Amino acid sequence: MRRAFTLIEMLVVIAVIALLIAILLPTLAAARKSGERLRELSALRSLGQAHTMYTSDNRDTLLPGLLASGSAGYTRDEWGTQVGGFPAERWAYRLGPYFGWKWAGATHVNDRAELLQRINSTVNQQGAFMWHYEVSIHPSFGMNSDYVGGNYASAFGRARIQSGDAVTRLAQARRPGGLIHFASARNKVGTQPEIAGFYRVNPPPPTSTYEDNAQSADFGHVHCRYGTRAVVLFLDGRATAASDTELTDRRLWVNTAQKQDDPDWRP
Repeated sequence: MRRAFTLIEMLVVIAVIALLIAILLPTLAAARKSGERLRELSALRSLGQAHTMYTSDNRDTLLPGLLASGSAGYTRDEWGTQVGGFPAERWAYRLGPYFGWKWAGATHVNDRAELLQRINSTVNQQGAFMWHYEVSIHPSFGMNSDYVGGNYASAFGRARIQSGDAVTRLAQARRPGGLIHFASARNKVGTQPEIAGFYRVNPPPPTSTYEDNAQSADFGHVHCRYGTRAVVLFLDGRATAASDTELTDRRLWVNTAQKQDDPDWRP
């Protein structure tokens, strides 16, 4: 007699395998998210170190998040060629020399790091400017540029600098360890697909709540991609995760709000 599995035995085995998969999938997903969060924290620490070197080289002046159109001049890219226009005005290429333009693991992590794998096709098919544009506009982290470093490209940003609400020198910060410098960012406009990265973030409105499907500007472009938490870097170089509720406290974003001890501070 030839031995073989019966239909019932096969069904039992399939059911056991399905049960094991159902048990393991949430654990694997949680482990993957934990790994992504750790990579973001490591990248933010690298950004903090690079910014410390920039500040030291520029006599305590913080890196501006955005320069006025036409005032940025030129900087260099990873190939040594000049970069101008919008990419030079945003912070990424001006901070790039301090980590050797190694975008993966510094400005671009996880899904955004996959952009770097398309570098040859981007440069060859669309020109270097498109590569510079993508690198500078969609890093994984946005800078709190309206209040830390300064946004010289808008009337609102310049008004914050003139009023003293924006910190442009390290010595101006009342409590650097409690002032957000960078945060996980996203960009979603209208019906366009969401991009897990944007060059700037703003303080979320005090009464707002984070929603995945909402327009990214509704929560200041901050991306709570770890449940209800976003990864943030404080001005003193400390990287951690903060909840959506914590992120609506303006004292974490604005030096003036810290001075006035006002969590609902408004300009």
